[in-house]
Amino acid sequence: MNILLIDDELDSFNSLVAAVEPAGNKCKKFNCPVQALETYRQHQDLYGVVITDMKMPGMNGIEFLKQARTLNPEARVIIITGYGDVETAITAVNNGAYA
Repeated sequence: MNILLIDDELDSFNSLVAAVEPAGNKCKKFNCPVQALETYRQHQDLYGVVITDMKMPGMNGIEFLKQARTLNPEARVIIITGYGDVETAITAVNNGAYA
């Protein structure tokens, strides 16, 4: 599966890649959510899932989720965060987060 991966922290980014690529997945990696959204806009049919960090400069994970779901209502977006709280989780699910 092709995965669009967005995270602005290098350690988290590398951990995610190490977790998903050995299973045969291919990651297109971005540290800038705005650039990732443009790539998704142009090639959304290539990506089975998007994994995005929640807190990033320029655009947070919820904003990315909303934009991706506007482009493709069936988009599967997983939001990850090291700063989880119930309110953020509810907002993500209410906006169509896959996980």
